[in-house]
Amino acid sequence: MGCPIGVVNFDTPNAGSDVIVAYRSYQKSINLFGSDLGAELLLDRGFSLQGTYSWVNKKLFSKTDLGTRQDVSLNAPANKHSFAINYRDVASGVSAQLRERHVDGFNTLAFVGGPVEPYTLIDANLAVRPAFLNGIVLAIDATNLTNKEHREFTQGNIIGRLIVGRVQVTF
Repeated sequence: MGCPIGVVNFDTPNAGSDVIVAYRSYQKSINLFGSDLGAELLLDRGFSLQGTYSWVNKKLFSKTDLGTRQDVSLNAPANKHSFAINYRDVASGVSAQLRERHVDGFNTLAFVGGPVEPYTLIDANLAVRPAFLNGIVLAIDATNLTNKEHREFTQGNIIGRLIVGRVQVTF
């Protein structure tokens, strides 16, 4: 095992770091397929339902199949989906969304490998375009409303709730 590494010395005096991390190429082909689906159903009175689903058939490739020293992972989940309820009223200038997102757990076998636990989050947003403030939109976006602490990639920071306010001016 171990991490194969090479040091490259550039002929530029201030080139920066001597260590470069890059992806490896393999001589054998892999068979990988999947699909991304998305749909929106328009309902009455400004409501709609929206959903997405993504999947791949394989997230781990064995060292035997590839002829390598280690297994190789896709570094991504095999399944993920979202479901949203949307509202939009052009006359009043109000729009909103409540969305659920789920990502399956996966394992990474990269330079900083490790597991990523599955997570399901709830997001919401609200935007108002007041008629008396011509060209101005006031919005608030909240991701991970329930403050479920999670990582979205191996050894990444723990992420919690994020709420962002926005004032947009169109002229």
